[in-house]
Amino acid sequence: MAPLTNETATIESVLQQCVERYATPDARMFTVFDEQRGHFLVIEEGWLGKEHLYNPFVHVELQGGQIWVQQDYTNHGIANDLAGAGIPKERIVLGYKPISERNEVLYNVA
Repeated sequence: MAPLTNETATIESVLQQCVERYATPDARMFTVFDEQRGHFLVIEEGWLGKEHLYNPFVHVELQGGQIWVQQDYTNHGIANDLAGAGIPKERIVLGYKPISERNEVLYNVA
């Protein structure tokens, strides 16, 4: 169970850094962590002129022993941050990409 706990802490730390990196005066960013069900999100909320923003900016899910990136609106790729924080690339799946495109990246195809 310790590796999962370590990975959970790593995911939470990486997503908190994402919040700090992308928050603006017009849009706040906050995390939502459901450790029991394995969902970790960064939510963007605010205003763009008269348009209300409310978006799942990043969604990472623990599923089948792998780490699935289900949504990623960062400029640099949250999977790169997760790998840089010590999570092996072969454990990371870019779930938002079609299976045919997953073969073209250095992460798990699943």
